[in-house]
Amino acid sequence: MIFIEVALTRGMSAKVQPLLALGSPVVDPASADCAIFYSITNPQEGLRGISFGNLLIKQVAEDLGREFPRLKTFATLSPIPGFRKWLTGGTGLREGDPKHAQLSALLAKLDGQDWFADKARAAEILKQLSRLCAYYLLYAKQDDEPLDPVARFHLGNGARLERLNWLGDISAAGMRRSAGLMVNYVYPPRRRGAQPRGLPPGERRIIACSPLRGIGERFAAHARRRPPAHAHRLDPRCP
Repeated sequence: MIFIEVALTRGMSAKVQPLLALGSPVVDPASADCAIFYSITNPQEGLRGISFGNLLIKQVAEDLGREFPRLKTFATLSPIPGFRKWLTGGTGLREGDPKHAQLSALLAKLDGQDWFADKARAAEILKQLSRLCAYYLLYAKQDDEPLDPVARFHLGNGARLERLNWLGDISAAGMRRSAGLMVNYVYPPRRRGAQPRGLPPGERRIIACSPLRGIGERFAAHARRRPPAHAHRLDPRCP
């Protein structure tokens, strides 16, 4: 059995704690315009490694769309589990590079307790982390696939990389995995009766919206790295 947890909201959620809190306001489902998938759990050991999430997300989206016709956006609020590990590994920068020292200084700040409580310090860290995380999601690879396992799953199933969310998960696990950052992936609406589709065979490009792509490219320019050709494409449905 696989469990998928969905919240019906007005607008795309950026933070996971309000979705989990028992005391959060409850909206009338009929007035919601967005379905947020925020957890997929497969508790059966015998099915570990077998991905049914793609079919399940798209089937649930189709069922919800029939029941709640006001729903226009079907998106995830997803963790970025490999980001801090990638940062700690140096992002490919060599020791002795001045930017390596800047990265070490950033990591030291992230190790401080409640570093995000200082608004001035947090604003500066946000600038650095946003560029680094956008680059990580767009360009960090493992055998031509996205390095991040959650990104690999959703992007491989045809979702688009939509938005980074600052302090989207401030739990201990969220701060440890990704410095609190989360990301929205948006699934395109499925035509009734159409079969679920991911990327075509051999298709390695990431579908990303222009603002997030621009953030990643600014980091690449700052780090004097050339983004891989045809690494991603824009979705014309992006706002």
